[in-house]
Amino acid sequence: MKKGFTLIELIIVIVLFTMLSVAVFWTFVAGLKIWNSGKNRADIRQGGNWAIEKMVRELSQAYSIREAVEDEITFWADPDGDDEVTFNTDDNELIRTTDSVETILTPYVETLELSYRDINNGLMTLPEGTDSQAERDNIRVIIISLTLNQGDEAVTLSSSVYTRNQGL
Repeated sequence: MKKGFTLIELIIVIVLFTMLSVAVFWTFVAGLKIWNSGKNRADIRQGGNWAIEKMVRELSQAYSIREAVEDEITFWADPDGDDEVTFNTDDNELIRTTDSVETILTPYVETLELSYRDINNGLMTLPEGTDSQAERDNIRVIIISLTLNQGDEAVTLSSSVYTRNQGL
């Protein structure tokens, strides 16, 4: 009697090896997806954190607020009114504009929401296009909420800032 493998034994080994290879392949693919998802989340979170920190730093130095609406704020950052700064969104990017120069702070912006509180911590409703500087001078706290979305990853970041004139 000859020693060797039968055709059925060979087919069974090939099928088992194929099944094992497919299982290893899909485990590898799932690991890559998880790694890529974590990397995307970290990237958008890092960009968003940097953008909010910049907004908080500059808004805390605001000398006077020129326009304050739900998704845009314009203010003067010095007492002379020479340095006018605007934060708003355009084409899913958070934009900082000063002296007609636009700087992209972070991409992947889904929403920028700004809300305002007065000295009594009451929520202020400032209608768009309000011309009342007295109303804007009552702003003491600006609450920033920034939602970033890239692919399947969405991150919402929030912060608040006290304006320079809070003690007035």
